[in-house]
Amino acid sequence: AQVLYYMAKSLEIFPEFLASLPASGLTGTLEKRFDDLPNLKNGAVRAKTGTLTSPITVASLAGYVKHNKEGLLAFVIVSNGNESKSQPSLVALRQQHERIIASYLR
Repeated sequence: AQVLYYMAKSLEIFPEFLASLPASGLTGTLEKRFDDLPNLKNGAVRAKTGTLTSPITVASLAGYVKHNKEGLLAFVIVSNGNESKSQPSLVALRQQHERIIASYLR
């Protein structure tokens, strides 16, 4: 989160950095994400994804979301399973991330 905050304050490099991140509903790993959230589907989220499936399931999403009143907000979400239990699906973790982001925009 500190790196994202730093980059947003670095006006000379931020536009290129932001453009390098996938856009929700439009590009890269976010192209097919946020389908159930129309207000976030058209590039409102710019973020990097990350996943692991072994030995435990891990899904992460870090980047920026456009807030109508607050402007651009930085966020980092990391979710993971537990070694002693059955693992959550990546789909379920990704949907959880999308719901978390949507909840901050209400």
